[in-house]
Amino acid sequence: MSTASLSRVEVADIALALFTARGYDEVSAADIAAAAHVSRSTFFRQFGTKDDVIFADHDDILEQVDAFFAARLRGEVVTVDARRDVIDAALLVLDRFLARLPSIRSRDRIVRATHKLRDREIVTITRYQKAFDRYLREQLPALRHIEALQFADVVATTHNAVLRQAIRDQLSPDQARRDLSVELDRLLTIFAPVVGEPSQAQPQSSAAEGNHDRPQLPTVSDAESVVVVFGVDAPMSTVGTVVQQALKRHRQNRI
Repeated sequence: MSTASLSRVEVADIALALFTARGYDEVSAADIAAAAHVSRSTFFRQFGTKDDVIFADHDDILEQVDAFFAARLRGEVVTVDARRDVIDAALLVLDRFLARLPSIRSRDRIVRATHKLRDREIVTITRYQKAFDRYLREQLPALRHIEALQFADVVATTHNAVLRQAIRDQLSPDQARRDLSVELDRLLTIFAPVVGEPSQAQPQSSAAEGNHDRPQLPTVSDAESVVVVFGVDAPMSTVGTVVQQALKRHRQNRI
């Protein structure tokens, strides 16, 4: 393979191989640049730091997710249910990771052994939840933000739980995709009375006119979210239910 044909993800895979062989702290950005046969200036222009290179695939996948949603927002692809679009986007993300599963497993081992990378990974994966949330609100402008946030959070959390099982070799790639598809389809039933229902998607002022006694939830900020932690062996059948219960408690506490 010629140097000119190396993509960002391919350079990232070279870096992962070096980190695995020598340890993360023992590999410098210059080492990665040399192994990839690129100059240091080119490396820093593409990645900034060696911390950035290990998560390079996330940038590429998020661009694909943004393009997936943009085509639907522009009307280039017909959309029937915005929730289904979010589910399809989550399946797209899983497919991209499963296609590089050996590298993703290497990264998982490196991240678990390197504290500062664990913090960076948490920040990185929240970008998917924000992309899902943003699309729901753009596609369904009458939908209250908290409802979009709930659905986006559960989809992202369920995706991450299934991917983690595949990374830890608890699921084959084919089984991981089947399981995620089944679990996300369940969310359409669980959230049917909340996400996308005209009676629930009204602005708060309109809903209040019909029921003065019903408490109205305040709008949440972009930074607000609910974190639910699962053990790696948590059964998939419980993930969606537990997250929904946590979000419900959060809503009740805000009233």
